[in-house]
This record gives sequence, C-alpha cells and structure tokens, in this order.
Amino acid sequence: MVTVANFTSDLEQIRCVAGFRGTNRKITSFSIIDTPEILDWLHGGEFVVDSGYITFHNPSILKGFVASLKEKGCAALGVKLHRYHNEIPNIILEDGNKLDFPIYELPYNLYFCDFAYTIHKRMFEEQLDEMYHVSIAYKDIVDSLSKYKVPERMLSELSLVLKNPVFLTNSRFELIDYSYGPNDNFSSHTPPTQSQSPTQKNPRHPNPIPRRAGQVLMRICAKSS
Repeated sequence: MVTVANFTSDLEQIRCVAGFRGTNRKITSFSIIDTPEILDWLHGGEFVVDSGYITFHNPSILKGFVASLKEKGCAALGVKLHRYHNEIPNIILEDGNKLDFPIYELPYNLYFCDFAYTIHKRMFEEQLDEMYHVSIAYKDIVDSLSKYKVPERMLSELSLVLKNPVFLTNSRFELIDYSYGPNDNFSSHTPPTQSQSPTQKNPRHPNPIPRRAGQVLMRICAKSS
C-alpha cells in the first residue's frame, strides 16, 4: 500500500504544511484541479494537485473544499506556489489541521506530469512486490505439497506465509486439520470429536485452537446449518 507518508518521504522538493496526522492515507491515483466542479470527478484515493488557476479565480470554492476532499476519500492536496498563490490560503491550512487532511506546498518548477508519473511508478512497484511475494509463497506451498505429499505440511507453510493459524475444514465446516505455523508439531494433530468444541484443548496437541478463530468457525458452522 502506498501512503502519503511513504510516497512523499523521498520527495525533498515538496513539504507538508498542515494535516500532519493524516499522512497515513492511501494513494491510489492522481488528479489535477482543472475545473470548479472538480469534486464531481473524484472517486477517492487521489493525491489532488492545484496549480492555483481555478482556486485563485474562484475563491468561494475553498470554503469546505478540504472537508469535501476528505469525504470523497482523497489522499492529500498539493498546492503549487508562486504561480497564482504566493502562499497557501489560510482556510486550506486551517481545515487541513482541523480535519487531519494532509496539505502540501509544491514548488513552482514541479511538473505535474512528472509528479503523476512518480505516483504511478510507486504504485506499480508496490504491486510488483506484492505479486513477487505471492508467487514465492505459491511456489513454496506447491513444492511442499509435491515433496512431502501431506496436507499438514502445506498448512504449516501457508500459516507461515499468512502469519496466522490456518484451519482446514470440509464443506460442512467440520475441522479436518490445522496449523499454528512453522514451529507447530503438525504430525500430532487430530481434529476434535463431535462432542468436542473447536475451542477446546486437543489432548494430542500442546495448545488449544485459538478461541477467537474457534468462535468464528463455530459461527460459520451455525449459519450454514
């Protein structure tokens, strides 16, 4: 996930001037304020930038503008200085701080096309990284199943990838097996009997199934019955 904070951390030419506590917002795209009706063309996740042309000639749209950007789910607002605005209007700064919505100063010599390219490049790199880890995890799981030919080992590998316990059930959500992770003694697993709750301790396993996961499993079973 590309957030405002990790995207802007390497961009020395821009500076956050308000809404510092909102820099964990997620960036999914880029948009330029090119019309007074810009809010009608936003769908959320945008790092919105302003050359100043629209807001300078239509100052009335600034009232409640930051609140509307936040309501739309936008990530941040950047205002280019020394083109039309010599400084960011106070109403933008005040609303940014009040609403924890990040406001950035953009230098006059910043090309918006370069800025948009940088955003989309970071998002693409993030997706490639996620795809790489997914492909490695898939390979490890398939190799494990091919090599050991036991589902218990695959559950252990999957639990390691997900960093959470993994439960294997049949179509009726009856527990078949489970794994706590790489240190789990999966060879000793036996599913609970019909009279035994999924949250009860299995006498052949050193730990009980996590209570929260067991409760979720029980609720699913109850809904399916």
